[in-house]
Amino acid sequence: MNIGFGSSGNTNWWDPIGLGHDDDYSHALAYRACILLGQLTKIVNMPEETASYYKFSANLKANCYNRFYNSETGVLAGWESEDGVLHDYYFTFVNGVAITYGLIEEREA
Repeated sequence: MNIGFGSSGNTNWWDPIGLGHDDDYSHALAYRACILLGQLTKIVNMPEETASYYKFSANLKANCYNRFYNSETGVLAGWESEDGVLHDYYFTFVNGVAITYGLIEEREA
C-alpha cells in the first residue's frame, strides 16, 4: 500500500538519502496522525471523520508488517523501491517509531 509519501523522494528531513519509493517511516507517521485525528474528531463529535481516520489507520496496520518485513533477515525493511526490492539496512529509527506508535504488534516487534 503506497500512501504516496515516498514516491517523490526523501521523506525524512535529517538525511539527504531518501528512503525511496514507499517507506515504512512515512507509514508509521501517517498511522500515528490518523489515530490522533480519530481521537480528536471523536471528541468533537464528527463520527464520519472519526470512522475514516480509524479505517485508514487500521488499513495501514493490517498491511505494514506483511509489506515491509524481510523474512530473509528477520528485520522490518525501511523502504521498498519501485522494483519491489526491500531495502533493509537495520533502520532503528524506522523500527522504533513503528513499534512505539503501535503500527507493529508487540509479538512482531
